Amino acid sequence: MSIKWRLATIVGAIATLLVVLGALVAQWRITTAIDQTAKDALRNTAKRVASDLSSPQSELPVARLARQVAASQEIQVTTRSGDLLYTTRAAGARLLMPTTTLQDVRSTLFLPAQPTTHGRIVLAMRAASHSNTVILVATSDDELGHALSELWIVVALAGTLAVVLSVGGAWLLARASLRPVANICAEAESLSLGTLAKRLAVPRTHDEIANLAEVINRFVDRLESMIESQNWFLHALSHELRTPLATVSAELQLAERRSSDPAALSEALGAAQLAAEQLATLYTDLLLFARYRAGSLTLELHEVDLEDLAASALVAAKDRCQDDALSFLLDCPAALSAVVDPTRLRQILDNLLENSIRYASVGIVTLSVRQEGDWIAITVKDQGEGLPENVFNRLARGESGESTDAGGMGFGLAIVKLLVELHHGVIEATNPAEGGACIGVRLPRVQEV
Repeated sequence: MSIKWRLATIVGAIATLLVVLGALVAQWRITTAIDQTAKDALRNTAKRVASDLSSPQSELPVARLARQVAASQEIQVTTRSGDLLYTTRAAGARLLMPTTTLQDVRSTLFLPAQPTTHGRIVLAMRAASHSNTVILVATSDDELGHALSELWIVVALAGTLAVVLSVGGAWLLARASLRPVANICAEAESLSLGTLAKRLAVPRTHDEIANLAEVINRFVDRLESMIESQNWFLHALSHELRTPLATVSAELQLAERRSSDPAALSEALGAAQLAAEQLATLYTDLLLFARYRAGSLTLELHEVDLEDLAASALVAAKDRCQDDALSFLLDCPAALSAVVDPTRLRQILDNLLENSIRYASVGIVTLSVRQEGDWIAITVKDQGEGLPENVFNRLARGESGESTDAGGMGFGLAIVKLLVELHHGVIEATNPAEGGACIGVRLPRVQEV
């Protein structure tokens, strides 16, 4: 069952319940009002008859008695033992109340009017305080029955109409309310991998429907970003792995041709191993970029001893460096700590030092770590050939580039930039006047979790 019909059914059930409850309340009010009116009329008649009976006359003529009552009322005057003294023609000769009940009439107080099996409402009253005479006044309850019959006829007609109108109105209202949902479904159905640039039209109603459209649009944004990241990763992977794979293939072919020369074979295998390591590094870097673009790259923050971390990074850089003309210097005070991701900060230091190893063949590479207020300043300075412009932007925006072979910059500094930004820091590269390159990184000393 559709939402429209479910809502219409619920509204119809509620409307039916309200109509029935309203009818029951109306019945109670009408019954109470008619009953009270009838009892008041009976009391007034009984009082007039009691007043006449208290007159000096020894007996009350039937004709005079009949004038005391309305056409719908019946009067009998009887003793407490049930001897009928007077009666109107409408009342007849049969007592309006059982004799056992007459015995309870002990004062001039009224007995509650009682409905009888003959469809009457009967009231009994002592003619005087110590009198043996009882006045019985009765009226038919046909008026009440007619009123209730008319009430239920009105309920049956008007209630049915009200329920039908409620169901129809609920169905129309639900259809109008769900029309934007149908439009959203149609637009969402039209989306495909080739049309993810489209977005759903958001209604200007500022309600749940508009919120649904906004949620779907945000989901499409994330989906588009993930697909773009995947496409970028595949494109970049195919381009960046081209040169290392060609190198591995060429060196292995060379090793095969020089298999009889141990020295040449060792050199070829060493070059192939180096190219394989470059392949692993490129693959790791590309995965890191892909995770960053997909929004799944997060930090695991811990308090880190910066001196130990910088010293271990510098030792690893010395081990990787094969040029004895290049020396390394650490400038970091003891007991300096910060709340950072130690793995990502070590990756920043390794990439900065690797850049200096690759492009500074002689001189000193200085790694400096200092505290400046609420910031940690990291500087790597070398005496190499300097840095080109926009060195951090390579592939940071998803450009595959065609410069792997030209300059061989790789992804190191681009990765440094995104990791620094992930730490809410800033990075700057300069070429000092005295030569070389200087890359400065500033990170907040305490990261926001």
